[in-house]
Amino acid sequence: QLAAQPGAVERDIAHRPIQESFANLAKRKATAAVSGSIDFNLMKKQVSVLIPAYNEEQNIELLLRAVLAQRFESVELAEILVCSDASIDGTVDRVRAIGEDRVRVIENTNRLGANETQNRLLRKATGDIIVLLNADIALVGEDCLGRLIAPLLEDVTVGIAGARIECLP
Repeated sequence: QLAAQPGAVERDIAHRPIQESFANLAKRKATAAVSGSIDFNLMKKQVSVLIPAYNEEQNIELLLRAVLAQRFESVELAEILVCSDASIDGTVDRVRAIGEDRVRVIENTNRLGANETQNRLLRKATGDIIVLLNADIALVGEDCLGRLIAPLLEDVTVGIAGARIECLP
């Protein structure tokens, strides 16, 4: 449930990506069924990492490289979407410089703010599992995201997971 009391339109936007992620999984299963060669229980779920960013030139490259270095056992990193909220520094250039097909940048031409930028990312995501990260964080360890999403994979009744934030010196 959303913290603020959103209107019906906002509530619809917030729930649509979850419904679409189930639709994406069903579509991939249907495509696999045509070939007849894939056991659906062994199919890896796709993870979309979403990063809203405003003037994060100093941080974004390190974060993207840390996400790309993550090791997953039972899921696959499908995409990393970065939405620049009309950044005026080199954030977009740093994202593009990564040169990885799974990393895509979306640019807001005007400042939309954190909530609308996150909603925009959610509408663009194609993964079965969504990970939303702030651009100014550092991931610790190559299994950080795997540990974060583990509860989602272990228990079908779990729909959201969070992480503790530690300030580094």
